[in-house]
Amino acid sequence: MNVELPQQQPLQPRLLPRVPNSMKEGNVGLYLPSVVTLGAPAAQPESLDVLQQPLVQRMKDDFVDRICLVGGEDRRPQIRDRIRQHMQQIRDFYGGLQDQDEEVITEDMLTKVCTLVCMLEQSNEVSRIILHRIGLGGLVFSMRDMFMLENQIPLFLITFVAENHRVLLREHLSAQVYGDNSLVDLPWADELESMPFHYLEAAYLVYVSRLPGLNQQAIGPNQQAGAPNQQAGVPNLVHDLRFRPNRSATSLVRKGIKFRRSTRCLRDIQFRPGCLSGVLELPFFCVTSDTKILFTNLIAYELSPNSYTDYCITSYVSFMKSLLETTDDVKLLREAHILSCMMANDEEVLDVFTSIETFGVYNNNLFRAVYARVRRHCASEMNTWYATFKSAYVLTPWKIVSLLAAIFVIGLYIVQTACAVLSLRK
Repeated sequence: MNVELPQQQPLQPRLLPRVPNSMKEGNVGLYLPSVVTLGAPAAQPESLDVLQQPLVQRMKDDFVDRICLVGGEDRRPQIRDRIRQHMQQIRDFYGGLQDQDEEVITEDMLTKVCTLVCMLEQSNEVSRIILHRIGLGGLVFSMRDMFMLENQIPLFLITFVAENHRVLLREHLSAQVYGDNSLVDLPWADELESMPFHYLEAAYLVYVSRLPGLNQQAIGPNQQAGAPNQQAGVPNLVHDLRFRPNRSATSLVRKGIKFRRSTRCLRDIQFRPGCLSGVLELPFFCVTSDTKILFTNLIAYELSPNSYTDYCITSYVSFMKSLLETTDDVKLLREAHILSCMMANDEEVLDVFTSIETFGVYNNNLFRAVYARVRRHCASEMNTWYATFKSAYVLTPWKIVSLLAAIFVIGLYIVQTACAVLSLRK
């Protein structure tokens, strides 16, 4: 039985969290930008390529001109005024900035929000600007920089420069999360107050929410779509093996468990027991070269103060890490259309999951019923016996072909022997 987590409200205005140094140790490249900075004004992370920054600044200037110069009109004054009207929210977002001049912050936010909008758009014109200024390598790494937790700006700022901001977000998030354009709507209302805190939180909401038009049917009576600041709780950090699968996908198959795709919401993990068999339903997941960076920062987001999540991302990754031990496990889930892999081979996909650090954190309440049912199924000797019998003796197309070939060979041998006996009698 899933236990509903208690609701909590933030005690103070939310601010952009900082990833603890203990999490960054040895993994700075996963948390800090290397090309495009979108974080706090005047912040220059040590991971930045200093020699490339003049080229990056020219690229940002090109983005500002592209967004602000429309039909011969310069929109900069109007955008600056709207940014000034929300200056306190911006200061709260970055945790202060009281010592910085308002005009400096305004100009910095103008540049960064125009940069973010162009990177979301990814039109041919934008791609030409990026390729001209920082090259193909810069294009690849600038896209990854958008996922860094500390490299975010207040997302509501994009409403000041892009009337079609919902379309831009929907199309970009659909490509990043699902690898296609199947996302038909965003999981938040079309109101300024309802917008996610930043882009990374927007990606989080798409991953954990059940959305219309994506076969997002409910699969459990007690499972509800959650969102930041709606559900909260302290994860169970005790490694209770009764509620951990600790079995790879291939070993579960040997226990008579099949795999089937559920929905695209990472909460939708369900085990459906049957007579001597069972079905483990897992959500669709697209694995790309950016998955490690994205999920490393999503986990950092979940573990940060004032995120108020139910640790769905961290719990999902922990669940998948237990299922994927070898490339055979990856192949099994890929052939079940659960994993969509945009990598060179299954070994790279396995490396992505094994390299994502969850720090031993998971929410037992989230998948407790699944763990318990899988454990109960695997503990049944009858289920194990039936699965072994079915694997060894039940005919499959290849076994039928082999049997027919064997019968044919034996028939030829009998005919040959009969002909030899008859020839001896003559």
